[in-house]
Amino acid sequence: MVDRPRLAGMGVVAATALLVAAAGCSAPAPSPPRTAGPPDASATAGAARTTSPAPEPSPSNPGEAAPSPGAPSVPAIGEAPLAFLVVGEQRYPGEVGGFTFGPYTQSAPWLPARALDAVAFEPGTDVWIVLDERAAIEAWSARLATADDVTGDAVAQLASGDGVVAAFAVPAAGDWVLAVSITYARGLGDGIYFWHLVVGP
Repeated sequence: MVDRPRLAGMGVVAATALLVAAAGCSAPAPSPPRTAGPPDASATAGAARTTSPAPEPSPSNPGEAAPSPGAPSVPAIGEAPLAFLVVGEQRYPGEVGGFTFGPYTQSAPWLPARALDAVAFEPGTDVWIVLDERAAIEAWSARLATADDVTGDAVAQLASGDGVVAAFAVPAAGDWVLAVSITYARGLGDGIYFWHLVVGP
């Protein structure tokens, strides 16, 4: 004999299960996930603006390089090395005449006393000649002419030698033009330098 209340309860459960299944089948399908589209151009530009480094300041003259601090000065093209007549702590620059220094050559006549600054010495004072840092002495020759000999026609030998320093004593009392011919070391050329010496007791 079938228990009717029990069957009725089972029917309710089955009906409920069928309704749930039917509801699941009839529910609309979920919408597909959205695919990422291209980024917003304005947003990208904003991001670029916020992450780009600040531009370097440009020089006032972009074609001109900034000078290096402490850079040594460059001697003028075509200039001969400087020569100095040295006595103790005193240095007297000479006037260069004709010279050849590297590829540069300059011809010049004898320089007379009137074209030179006078330097006073005691007779027999020991002096020497040195060059600036651009050249060194390989050989030298010192000659004398009287101050009134404006063309160097009567020149007398005073001293000569080899080495980086030309050392000698000034001549006897008188008014002289001293001419020192120097051969530069390392085959750089040669030059002649002049001083007006006033030698007195």
